[in-house]
Amino acid sequence: MTTVQTLVNLARVNLQDGDPTSENWSDDELAGHLLAGVRTAFTRAPHLFIGMYGTMPPATLGLTEQCPLPPQYDHAMVDYTVARAHLKDDEEARDSESQPFIQLFLSEIGG
Repeated sequence: MTTVQTLVNLARVNLQDGDPTSENWSDDELAGHLLAGVRTAFTRAPHLFIGMYGTMPPATLGLTEQCPLPPQYDHAMVDYTVARAHLKDDEEARDSESQPFIQLFLSEIGG
């Protein structure tokens, strides 16, 4: 399984923001978006969590923790994180930048 920090770093590549100390998105903020993606996946594609229902979705995800989904869903989690980060930018970004990543996320999780 992949760490949350690794997925946050991958999201930064798509956001063209390689600086974790930048004013745009902190690591903790992006980790929060990733957690929201895990929760959304749980709602939209519960089949991904078979055998984990007693503990899913997690209440928190620290940067050093492992993402609870198998590695084949890493890109889906990164796409969701990027989509949510773009929502912070402005109203127009919601349609132009965020939507393609949300669509990728949904197609990748099968939801």
